[in-house]
Amino acid sequence: MPCISGSYGKDGLMVEVGVLPHGEALKSSLKLYKALIDTGASRTCVSDRLVSLYRFAPTGDATMNHAWGSNHAYTYLFNLYVPTRLDTDYDGSSSGDVSMFTLEGLSFKAKSDFDILIGRDFICKGSLSLSFDGHFTMCF
Repeated sequence: MPCISGSYGKDGLMVEVGVLPHGEALKSSLKLYKALIDTGASRTCVSDRLVSLYRFAPTGDATMNHAWGSNHAYTYLFNLYVPTRLDTDYDGSSSGDVSMFTLEGLSFKAKSDFDILIGRDFICKGSLSLSFDGHFTMCF
């Protein structure tokens, strides 16, 4: 069972993951983006910036409810890539293993330093453990 682990702090539980439109082939290198794991979010969301960058095609629309009210948002089918083992070579390059998950999520206007908000549609595929000393483990 693949797992990721790390520390969380005042900014929340942040991880780095990759994302590509569903159906687009994974290339030899994958760009990683900051993602916030949000147990209060029902669905995973990608920033409008990534939607434009990768030219995601909308699959539908939905109402997004959040702390400030609600708004219309398009839905997108995408693959979320979670690095489960990373090794850094002597030249600074990285290699490793990733696990892929296909999700249908929403877009959001990023006003923070993260581009992906990971919701319960992904979290509930596995087990998330948080400890009081600021460490987490997620297995899926």
